[in-house]
Amino acid sequence: MQSGLLKGVLKFLKGKGMNILEQFNSVMKDKDITNVGAFLAGETDCIKGNAHKRGCHPDYDRGYGSRYALEQMLTARASR
Repeated sequence: MQSGLLKGVLKFLKGKGMNILEQFNSVMKDKDITNVGAFLAGETDCIKGNAHKRGCHPDYDRGYGSRYALEQMLTARASR
């Protein structure tokens, strides 16, 4: 099940006619990562297939959301 954050990212990216790198950069350019550990924990949880944890640091959300979005973009591209 996708969280609201992930649904928002995917909806945003779906409307863009960008390549994968441009799409990924559009998610990451909002602001700098302030808590690298939280970002990596979110990314790792997504890679391992763990459910998104609510109430964590915003960088956890960004890590999880950016990895999820990247995987969705790569999957969509591979299925073309």
